[in-house]
Amino acid sequence: MNIFFQAQQSSIIETPHAIFNKRGGVSKNRFDSLNTSFQVGDDHHAVTQNRELIKKALNIETMVSALQVHSDGIISVTATNNQELEFRDCGERQESPA
Repeated sequence: MNIFFQAQQSSIIETPHAIFNKRGGVSKNRFDSLNTSFQVGDDHHAVTQNRELIKKALNIETMVSALQVHSDGIISVTATNNQELEFRDCGERQESPA
């Protein structure tokens, strides 16, 4: 199952990264998708499963994500200490629940 719009190597960004479509996830009802956000009211177990699908597809152990915000802000992540992270807005970090 291909859940990516784009997942590629970059000469600029060494970290694995991808842009996803909404297909292939386990979320139900209005989140009937590959929802990866703990901040929008989706079932936490479903979000965790969705994030695990993505990590498996990218062959990574830890995932950092951000809510889509239309702004000129920039997030620079230098280390996560193996913590799952989700940014709500530029500079506002939310650790993903275990």
